[in-house]
Parts: sequence; structure tokens; C-alpha cells
Amino acid sequence: MRALLLRWILMSLAVWGAASVLPDRMIAVSTVWSALLAAAVIGLLNALVKPLLLVFKIVTFPINLLTLGLFALVVSFAMNMVVFWGVGQWLPGFKVNGWLAAAAGAAIMGLGNSMLALLMPDRRRQR
Repeated sequence: MRALLLRWILMSLAVWGAASVLPDRMIAVSTVWSALLAAAVIGLLNALVKPLLLVFKIVTFPINLLTLGLFALVVSFAMNMVVFWGVGQWLPGFKVNGWLAAAAGAAIMGLGNSMLALLMPDRRRQR
């Protein structure tokens, strides 16, 4: 439970950081609560959409084999970008202005989540 709360807070910081780093109001977060809610909705949507991509991964296995897995990275990034943009269109207080902003925000959140994965202890590896 503590790890989930920590992950949520750090993901919220990544959303806030994406809004702070990007120029010209590409991403706007009005309050801290908006960042917390956006991170929760993005995390929930990613958790729900990711199993649906399993079928897509099975179908695209030959392409993944030819590109040595880089196609899976592109598909994952595209999914995160669409989720980031969709949440920005739907959630009040969190605004994403265009696909370029969604791509940049998804990239910043992806880097933040990668760094988080390195810092968080994995219980499965400890067993």
C-alpha cells in the first residue's frame, strides 16, 4: 500500500514537472489536486488498456522480432501519448494543448516512471 501511494505521488510530481518544464503552456495544471487526480486517472487507464495490448503484441510479434523489440517501445509510447492527451481533454484543471504536448508529456512521464522503477524495490526479485 505504501509503495502504491509513493508511486502515485511520484507520478503526480512527473505530471507537475511536465507542466513546468514544457514551454508556452503546452500542458497546464491548475492545482496540486489536479496533478494528483491526473496521475491517478493516467495510471488507472494505463492499467486497464495494457492488457488489451497483449492481443496486439501477439499479432505484431513478427514485426517485434524484426525490429528487435523497438516496435513494442513505439506502441507503448503511442498508447501513453493517447492516454495523456485523452486525460488532458477530459479532466478539468489538467489541459494538454495538442499532440506534440501529449508526446512530450508522455515522454517526461515515461522517463519519470523509468527512474521510479529503478528506485523502487521490487518484491518479486526479493523472494
